[in-house]
Amino acid sequence: MTAWLKGWRLIAGMLLLAFVLEAGSWAALRFWFMLRPTDNPRVVEYMRRGHPLLTDNEDLRAAEIGIQLDGYLGYRLLPSYVSPRVNRQYVSIIETDAAGFVHNGDRDANPRLLADPKAKIYRILVLGCSAVYGAANTTNAATLPARLEARLKARWPQVPFQVINAGVLGYQSTQERLSYELYLRELKPSAAIDVTGNCDAKYSAQLPVFIPHWSASLPLTSESYLDYFRPEPSARIFVSNLIQFPEPLYSLAVLHRIIARFGGGTTYTTATAYYYHPEAAQQFTRNMEGLSRDFIADDVLGLFALQPHLGGKKAELGSREREVLAENKEWADALQRHQLDLAGAFQTLAKRHAGQRLRFIDFSDAFDGVNEQTFETFTHPNDLGSDLLAQRIEERFGAALQTDLIARGWLRP
Repeated sequence: MTAWLKGWRLIAGMLLLAFVLEAGSWAALRFWFMLRPTDNPRVVEYMRRGHPLLTDNEDLRAAEIGIQLDGYLGYRLLPSYVSPRVNRQYVSIIETDAAGFVHNGDRDANPRLLADPKAKIYRILVLGCSAVYGAANTTNAATLPARLEARLKARWPQVPFQVINAGVLGYQSTQERLSYELYLRELKPSAAIDVTGNCDAKYSAQLPVFIPHWSASLPLTSESYLDYFRPEPSARIFVSNLIQFPEPLYSLAVLHRIIARFGGGTTYTTATAYYYHPEAAQQFTRNMEGLSRDFIADDVLGLFALQPHLGGKKAELGSREREVLAENKEWADALQRHQLDLAGAFQTLAKRHAGQRLRFIDFSDAFDGVNEQTFETFTHPNDLGSDLLAQRIEERFGAALQTDLIARGWLRP
């Protein structure tokens, strides 16, 4: 009996030692990755392979697989959903590989192969927020990029267009610019269309990219953007993360909630939601200038479209649109003031870059005179709205696109 107990004690001791070593090494790695996220193999792989939000807009429409702050991994890849809400066509989660990357059918394909310089196509990136992504569209084919691609192929059937949906939920001009600088430029587009403005006007007070972090006196760079999301060492976060390994017991989960109430760790400075900020237009202008420089340096035709929004220049509202406008009356005025500032910024940018391969056009009147419902939410066009906006983009940017197609040898003069 004594020998049996000694044997079990030895086994239990070995198991306990293994657990302590495993938990200790896990905690050490988590702590190190917190201090230096770029040492995390997943982050290194993410940066090497590029931004995985891109999918063929004839196949799958995906939200971003962004990098979200994680106390001890440094960053973690977010899951990606086919649609932000349940509908008849898109209800499942897109499959990803072990590193969390979405692929277009071929699970062994690298997303950066889209950037193959040998590909004989005219690639157009459509940057923007959820309105571009298609948050209010019922199918992939109804999204703005897909509608635009169909229209361009019908207008110039001899040109092999590829219009990529690079819209990301919640993105405003800062994220649009940085996503291009960090990842999207690797796709070597011929043209880029930035459908922008609504998230700058709507969320300027909520986003951590707003002042005072990056203002006129503190220019934003790709490095400072990534550095901003690096967590600060904190005993509270350290203990809080430790008790989540591998899955917290109920008592530890309660303790985690108690600890989480204390201060410390990474904080984000935000102001009152939907409050008017005069500096929003200044930040917007800097981001448009940054994208302009990038497009010129990369020999990309840069087309900038200021988005329409409900309550703007469209006077003919449907019943649903009137309801949405009434529900959002509290901050509609602030958004409208921001939009007026952004429209002024567009006029200034258009004059400043006259004669260059850049176009700045205000599309806030895109739905003016349309009696049918074109908005599903305050800033999201429905299927009809996306089609009409694609039509307006083709009409107003068509001359610039034609000139570029001739210059690149796709069309005869």
